[in-house]
Amino acid sequence: MSHWVAGLGCRRECRIEPLRSLLDTALERAAIERRNLTALATIDAKQDEPALRQLAQELGLELRAWPAPALRAFEHRLTSRSERAFAQFGCHGIAEAAALATAEANGRESELAVPRMTNGQATIALARYPI
Repeated sequence: MSHWVAGLGCRRECRIEPLRSLLDTALERAAIERRNLTALATIDAKQDEPALRQLAQELGLELRAWPAPALRAFEHRLTSRSERAFAQFGCHGIAEAAALATAEANGRESELAVPRMTNGQATIALARYPI
């Protein structure tokens, strides 16, 4: 049995629909249901984005926000590195790193089960960790 964390990033003032749609696509790819998610995660610079907060509230999940230095600790495990993200936020990836950081916050090793996906408005990645 596994727990799942969704790492998310989005454009400023993104609407909730693109986030929700991308989440459903990622969950479908991993063959899991929304109820199997334990948290949403992002970078601290995005924690006040209304759509991210609304999605977390809608799902009844914590939105865990990480500072860039904490996310950089996971850069060696990213499937891609973004110079744009680094220039803007100080880390080379948000969705994958935030998912891994949150999954491993309990001290257990995690794996990136669904690598970074995007729909132009938002990004998502899913990390899995054992119970």
